[in-house]
Amino acid sequence: SVVWDGTSDGLFFKPNEVCEAVLSFENYDNTDTASALIKIVNTYAYDGIVLSDYETIGGIGWGGNNPITEDGVKLPQSQLMTAESENISVPQGNTYLQMSGYETGGKYYLAGNSLVVSDTIKVENPTTTYINFFVYGYPNYYQKSTLFVFFRDKNAVEIGYQDRIKIPGIGWNAISIPLSKLKATSNGTGAPFDYNSIVEGGFSLFSVDGTECAAKCAVDYFILTKGYALFPLYN
Repeated sequence: SVVWDGTSDGLFFKPNEVCEAVLSFENYDNTDTASALIKIVNTYAYDGIVLSDYETIGGIGWGGNNPITEDGVKLPQSQLMTAESENISVPQGNTYLQMSGYETGGKYYLAGNSLVVSDTIKVENPTTTYINFFVYGYPNYYQKSTLFVFFRDKNAVEIGYQDRIKIPGIGWNAISIPLSKLKATSNGTGAPFDYNSIVEGGFSLFSVDGTECAAKCAVDYFILTKGYALFPLYN
């Protein structure tokens, strides 16, 4: 017998979708397989701490002074979008967070969103606690865009992903990184980050190298998991 727990290493399955499940055996040819069509009834509930699935924007959104203009319209620098808004899929739920901005050479953040958690997050081991999310690469922007991931504790000490995350490619990309990859940023106090009092987390959008260009991406399903990563680790 075979048991499948509903997990996937790509985009999540959604209710009413039909997928083809194929059972094969290593070192046997393609004739030794079995397949079946399965209708998805419910999405799989991952065991983790969901910061946001971006059905609503919580916390604080911000942007620089230079929004992107597309088709003569200035885009809000942080906004919720639906599948109908841009005719693209949504990995989780019905909406996702889009961020954009125009870099003039200042190497300053272009847009961002900071989420205040409802209950203080406590992390016993940052090495085995993982940050997981989806990031969307737009065809004309992904090679010029990069994300900064950050968390703050109750004392306003911040840690962030120093290397930043380049958008891997066009479409939705699944990202996981250990929390331990986030390093202390300059906070002026010299106090260590308190992993047992995380109260805020979020993203900032930058251009890749600070040269003049437009940057744009989208994120969805921002979740912490303990003991395992949802997706293949970034870098």
